[in-house]
Amino acid sequence: MRVGIDARPLLFSRTGIGRYVAELVRALGALGVGGDLLLYGDSWRPVEDAERVAGLIEQSGAALRRRRMPGRLARLLGRLGRGVDLRLGGVDVFHHTDLVFPPVTRARTVVTVQDVVFDIDPSFHEQGFRRAVAPRLRAALAAASAVIVPSRETRDQVAARYSVPEERLFLVPHGAEHVLAPGAAAAHEVERLLERAKVARPYILSVGTIEPRKNHLRLLAAFQRASNALPHTLVLAGGFGWLCAEARARIAALRRGGRVVHFADLEDRFLPGLYQGADFTVYPSLYEGFGLPVLESLALGVPVVTTRRGALPEVGGDAAVYADAEDEADLAETMRRVATDADLRLRLAEEGKKQAAAFSWRRSAEAHAAVYRDVAGG
Repeated sequence: MRVGIDARPLLFSRTGIGRYVAELVRALGALGVGGDLLLYGDSWRPVEDAERVAGLIEQSGAALRRRRMPGRLARLLGRLGRGVDLRLGGVDVFHHTDLVFPPVTRARTVVTVQDVVFDIDPSFHEQGFRRAVAPRLRAALAAASAVIVPSRETRDQVAARYSVPEERLFLVPHGAEHVLAPGAAAAHEVERLLERAKVARPYILSVGTIEPRKNHLRLLAAFQRASNALPHTLVLAGGFGWLCAEARARIAALRRGGRVVHFADLEDRFLPGLYQGADFTVYPSLYEGFGLPVLESLALGVPVVTTRRGALPEVGGDAAVYADAEDEADLAETMRRVATDADLRLRLAEEGKKQAAAFSWRRSAEAHAAVYRDVAGG
């Protein structure tokens, strides 16, 4: 069985879907099936952190097939009967990992849907995004032999909004072993990073791309409310996304006061140490189809303040503390309570590791491999 995987998110991003694809490929390689994987990478864009990507692919045993070509040429080749499966040399199954679907000629297809937030609240995306994506997704789901989702929330949304029958939906959560793996920056390197950035301890950490759905404007307002009662610095780790001009300006203004620090392009190896140095993390998202930063924090034994939006309660369980996503006062009070209660933080740290142990990239890869086999045999 030969499986093609759209690996372009892995090539161009270290967060979100890029993280999912990277850890899936790594875990499939650890299962010994990497030799059956052909990774599709056609794009005009240069690879981000090519050394990291090359090392991961070599470790997995998979093969990357990449040609520098614009997307419109790939679509044209598909219309001419040269779908991505044939350009990979022939595969039995092709796995669409993102909301861009290169044409497939003969292979059966698997589609992963992380969330359908563009349907739930179009205001979280740039104008026209939903109009472009929703029809493409509908067509891809109708043609797919299997649809993989990371949470019950996304499963239910996809079933209801796109009429995907239960027997074609497979719930496969993500893992968080990547934050525990070797290769993390040493403690003295993390300390130097914090010193250079003038991060005063103690600090609260928030990891996530700066975009409307991540709710940074309310987080900043809540932190300002709570900051008079707290000695903490607020550390933000995440690049700027779309529709973030107001958040960018607010962050810049607060950085001048020294209580807010922003790492816009943090190397992966610094992230575990940054988590571990925090008193707790806060992830005030307005909607998530999973919520990987919550799971990463739990896996490292760092308490989490988050919201009950989307799939976040599935990930956090009883090991997280929840605040109202749209109530700045409630978010501020929840942060103050966690910051000032050392016993609560200790209990949350212990419960967090137990909660995170229920999630695993290895189990995720095993479930993906089972879906591939089922689809190929069908």
